[in-house]
Amino acid sequence: MALRVVAAQSARRLLPLLVDRLSSPQDDVFAPDIVVVPTVGHRDWLAEELGSQLGARDAGPICANVRFWLPNDFNQLIAGAKGSTDERWDSQRLRWHLLRILAAEPSRVPGLTEASPRFAPADRLAALFDRYAVHRPDMLVAWAAGAALDPVSPLLEDHRWQFELWSELRAELGESPAEFAVAARTAESLGSLPGRLTLFGLEVFSAAKVELLRAVSRSADVLALHVFPAPRALSDIPALAPGQHLRRTRSDLLAGFQHPLTRAWGRPAVEAAALLRTAVDHIAVEESSAGATDLERLQASIAEDRVLLLSPSDLPLLGCGDGSIQVHRCHGVTRQIEVLRDALLHRLADDPTLHPRDILVICPDLAAFAPVLEPILSAEIGGVSLPVAIVDKSAVSATPVAIAVDSLLLAAGGRLELSTVLGLMALDPIRRRLGLTEEQVSAAAGWLTELGVTWGLDDAHRSHPPWSYPSNFPDGTWRQALDRLVAGILLQSTTDREAPGGIIAFDDLSGASIDGVAALSAFVGALDRLVAEVSEPRPLGRWQEILSGLVTDFLDVRPDDRNQIEDLKRLIRQLDEHAAVAGDARLDLPEIRAFLDSGLSGVRARSRQWIDCIRIGSLGRFRGVPARVIAILGFDAGSFRSGRADGDDILALDPRIGERDIAAEERLGLLSTIASAGDGLIITCTGHDITNNSSVPMTVALRELVDTVAAVISATPEADRGHRPVVIDHSRQLADPVNLGVTDASGTKNVVRLVDTPWTFDPSARRIAEQVAGGTADSSIVWPTLDDDDPTGGSTELSLRDLHDAVRRPTDVYLRDRLQISLPAENRPTSDDIALWPDILDLHDLGSELIAGRRAGVDPDEWKRLRTLAGGLPPGALRTAVWSALDGEVDRLLSVDGVTYTPTGFIDVDLQIGPIRLVDAIEVCGDQIVAVLYSKWHPRHRVGPWLQLAATTLAQPGRVQEAVVIGLRNKSTVPADHERFVLAGETVEERTDSARRILEFAVDLRRRAMNDPIPLFERTSWDHLIRSRTDVGDAWRSDARRAAVGMIFGHLTLADLRALPPVPDLDAGLPSAVSRLDKFAEHLQDTWRRTVTVTDAVISRPIPRPKKVAP
Repeated sequence: MALRVVAAQSARRLLPLLVDRLSSPQDDVFAPDIVVVPTVGHRDWLAEELGSQLGARDAGPICANVRFWLPNDFNQLIAGAKGSTDERWDSQRLRWHLLRILAAEPSRVPGLTEASPRFAPADRLAALFDRYAVHRPDMLVAWAAGAALDPVSPLLEDHRWQFELWSELRAELGESPAEFAVAARTAESLGSLPGRLTLFGLEVFSAAKVELLRAVSRSADVLALHVFPAPRALSDIPALAPGQHLRRTRSDLLAGFQHPLTRAWGRPAVEAAALLRTAVDHIAVEESSAGATDLERLQASIAEDRVLLLSPSDLPLLGCGDGSIQVHRCHGVTRQIEVLRDALLHRLADDPTLHPRDILVICPDLAAFAPVLEPILSAEIGGVSLPVAIVDKSAVSATPVAIAVDSLLLAAGGRLELSTVLGLMALDPIRRRLGLTEEQVSAAAGWLTELGVTWGLDDAHRSHPPWSYPSNFPDGTWRQALDRLVAGILLQSTTDREAPGGIIAFDDLSGASIDGVAALSAFVGALDRLVAEVSEPRPLGRWQEILSGLVTDFLDVRPDDRNQIEDLKRLIRQLDEHAAVAGDARLDLPEIRAFLDSGLSGVRARSRQWIDCIRIGSLGRFRGVPARVIAILGFDAGSFRSGRADGDDILALDPRIGERDIAAEERLGLLSTIASAGDGLIITCTGHDITNNSSVPMTVALRELVDTVAAVISATPEADRGHRPVVIDHSRQLADPVNLGVTDASGTKNVVRLVDTPWTFDPSARRIAEQVAGGTADSSIVWPTLDDDDPTGGSTELSLRDLHDAVRRPTDVYLRDRLQISLPAENRPTSDDIALWPDILDLHDLGSELIAGRRAGVDPDEWKRLRTLAGGLPPGALRTAVWSALDGEVDRLLSVDGVTYTPTGFIDVDLQIGPIRLVDAIEVCGDQIVAVLYSKWHPRHRVGPWLQLAATTLAQPGRVQEAVVIGLRNKSTVPADHERFVLAGETVEERTDSARRILEFAVDLRRRAMNDPIPLFERTSWDHLIRSRTDVGDAWRSDARRAAVGMIFGHLTLADLRALPPVPDLDAGLPSAVSRLDKFAEHLQDTWRRTVTVTDAVISRPIPRPKKVAP
């Protein structure tokens, strides 16, 4: 038997050799063929290719009796380490032995203290010892013999602790896999293999693996089909003596290579070839054929190790490519995916023989791109969509159960903020366990937000370190909120009522809320128990009980997803087994989360099968896998995260030839990817900053590749060069005219030179670009003008509130009352932090409640006490400062001379105003209608008292009444802003005429608002004709923030509003004006001026809320 090695530039060149080998029968017809492949991607590709090619020679697409091993399977099985010894030394089991040792003596590891976590160091050490066994087994053999060597030189004193730890493990566990592997080198026979052995597509070999191959080949037929970037240069690699421990720093195996990419990226492959040459006399070479495209010329230059010289004068040649190599410089992640989508669509459109299955997309930073990759890349464009599958999805998307478990544990170790707990309740496994619908979870979120929950189970939870809040401040805790909810179920009331225990019942509940409150209470109770359990380190056996309880208390899934729960339970049961090894060692919460994360990483969504689709995966999965078109998505600096070497890694301190270097292997993976592309190589990167459009430099590796392509084009005869750019700079927006074939005037966006048709296939890009060019780019809806058949909106009886909305907010009337469109309530911003001062909305609510209470004769001190019990106020002295500031403002609001603040009764109104009947009851204070507002005075506040004054005058014509509107002002030394007015007219008849005109005006506005979105706004229309342009602009921005106004008019600027032309049919009866905005503003203000007489006005400019007062 013997070892044979054949090298080729790509796996595709080696495939025929593998097919021939597998087609020849073995002596034992039942013996399998063992094929060792470097990645799962190679395994899948070979399964597809062999099924086609082997089956074609017989009776169909069949690939039978072939076992695919990954390199680690080979290391374990061939070394004879598969068995109890191997299980004891498995790194996942070894970490528990190390945990026990470090728990007893943390000082065994430098820098580890009694307070330090133990699991992470134990896990890291287990991985280090496993790395030593694979890459430098001779060192561990020396350690087993009692010599602290590396294995030639004595270990540095800083590393002797590893020798001592490993030796202790060796005494406990027996012989290690490294000793078996070294012993196998000299064994006459390693026993019978399951079948014929072929190593296919491996680029990297360690010295230990080569020695093992040499040993295996003494009794087995071994063929290594080696991928090497420059096969013709293999003979130039210096020979190494068998078994020679050559330090990497003392060798220069790349000295004989000429090609810049091989010198920059190819070191691991060159080292592997040098090691293989120690085991065989000759490495056969599969030659690559010459090609006619830039990509094929680049591949040939690498394979033949040509000398490529690049001068700055060659860089303009990057505009002379043929399109087979494309580097797209984009603005961020989203534009990279959009550009890749169009590039692939062009490829498929230009080549009818190209299918989606012939395309691979390699994404080095798949986690960053995955959330938006499929939605954008597979979006339907012009009736066509790309079929895509992220076959590496398991690496970026955890199962719902895994997410729920980690989120629960993370929350239990934190403050339990409102947003965090609501997020937990929304997770599907938890929501199902609670028995809640999505609507019930949304309702609970509304209650809890209104209750002012911030964080903390109760005041005792808050008092624990690291927060150490006072233990007598329960405001905003979950316990206070639950108490109020339960009291609200028991005490149905619309006003604050104190329940036993000083609890204010929550008044926004109904009988249908009982289930939701019960589920929420059970959930928070379970969280309370979980927090207590995970608050300190526990032995593994106790963690097994805690996590089992977590599954029972918090998780439920659909029947189809039961495997997720079973996988979790299986992992939890393993803790019992690990406890027998780890002894009394304890893990804290972050450590148990790390354990679950590492264990559940295998319980992920399964990869898609290889169908006719574009396959997307990581560089680790697809490096070196052949495809006709290969795209590298995200060739950016942050995408290659090989990390720094571990400071305790003895191998990294003084590396030998063939030992693993992750950063170098990443570059080699890129070299293999270039060699594996058949027809095209497409690369996208971030070339422009998404915020300021500044140029972003290419990564060093990409710059090296682009320079090499320029050198390849320079060496190409001028007649054979193309006219396409290699580096393409793209626009910030997909709808940029340059993507539609319009030449960029600046010349910086050169995509028009890459293809002969418009770049983008997205028809919406053209529509948007045409709208921008025509000045019509807006997303407004054409709102219908409705018939005037039913001006009352289906009801002949209205209240003053209906007329108030018509005058103040007519867009609400149009959407809500006529179109029956219910817009969501405007969400107030919430915070998970305890407020040290009320925000502007909370201050308004407090001030309004205090005003209403004082006007109704409520004891202010009692009201403050109940309001304090309800929560939501700052703690301690800050709360006192809030009351002080409010008292001062409210005192001024309630001290205007000549105003009766206390209500004296109601006036019933039952009037016929045109086609409608107006029915209401209006509160009066003697002969006054008084509105006291805890907000800045503004003319819009007149509307309510204005309509009320008109209605009461028509209801009781002989009664002379006055309206008073009082609001805040900025100077605390003067009374509040206020305005008094009466209806215009000296006689009863004149005043009733004014009153009827007011109500008819309101009814007419309601009729108009029910038929058409009229441009009448509560701030802008009052300010439009009397304020400065700046003030009106501020007013419009404020109006446009309201949901209804924003929905209909939000796309318009103030200038657009002023330019809206009148509509004669709709605007009949309105004052003459140049725009609709002017017409309705004039109609409003003219009606006001003609129907009232202002008897007193003390009005200042708008002012801010009360400043914070130091306690």
